[in-house]
Amino acid sequence: MRAAISAWLFALSISAAAQPAVVTETVETIPSREGHTQTFLLSKVPNPVATLILYSGNKGHIGIFPNGSAQFDQFFVYRARRLLAEHGFNVLLLDAPSEWGTRGVWEKQRTPEFTAHNTSVIRYARELAPVPVVLVGSSSGGITATAVATQLKDKGADGLVLVSPWMPPKDKWPIPSFVYSSDFSISSWPDLAHIRGPMLLIHHIEDNCGFSLPEFVPQMVSALSAARKPDVVGLKGGVQSSGNPCYPNGLNNFNGMEREVSDVIASWVKQTIIK
Repeated sequence: MRAAISAWLFALSISAAAQPAVVTETVETIPSREGHTQTFLLSKVPNPVATLILYSGNKGHIGIFPNGSAQFDQFFVYRARRLLAEHGFNVLLLDAPSEWGTRGVWEKQRTPEFTAHNTSVIRYARELAPVPVVLVGSSSGGITATAVATQLKDKGADGLVLVSPWMPPKDKWPIPSFVYSSDFSISSWPDLAHIRGPMLLIHHIEDNCGFSLPEFVPQMVSALSAARKPDVVGLKGGVQSSGNPCYPNGLNNFNGMEREVSDVIASWVKQTIIK
């Protein structure tokens, strides 16, 4: 299977590390906000060059079990976490905060409460290793990662990666019965200029999910450019979807392309953020 890169090329070698870093995984739970906790799956490496904080799609609840497995292990960020860590990154895959549990973070992403949870996570990440911190959000997790970037401003992370994020403007909202909310439409947010650091947008050029269609990319790029123009990579390939194109078996979830996408993210972080 081959990945075709379009829209943005940046003299990079997309290849796995010659000697992947040794990865150890643990499930961690830390105090986060006023008696609540935040659980995450930590993929840790010796001498990390950066820390990636991963936000899953759907409601942001991934259901991490004590042994490191997860109820929703089909999400891209769960499948790719170790591949990313092998590039020399500490990786924190977040579950929903205990405050909301299985209800997830729907319409909580831009609240002071959610900001407080993520402040604690980023503080933990920086205490674990004094290296750049990058937020990575996939599918509706792109809403979450972008919300954290806008709310924390200069106290937040050093970069933002969006993988098939939700992008439709109000006039292109794909599901009438799913009531439109500006909290779900990143391109309409007035505070995008607060985002700190470089940005990368990865999308599947054959994506047919109504929330992450390639036709939305130009408007998304224009909106994010309020902070700085994001780098954009379009990929082609993977396992063809069946059923609902927005479910985890859709092209926007990059099934069968975990390594290609992880290599793109890793190369971009190393060449764009790590000084």
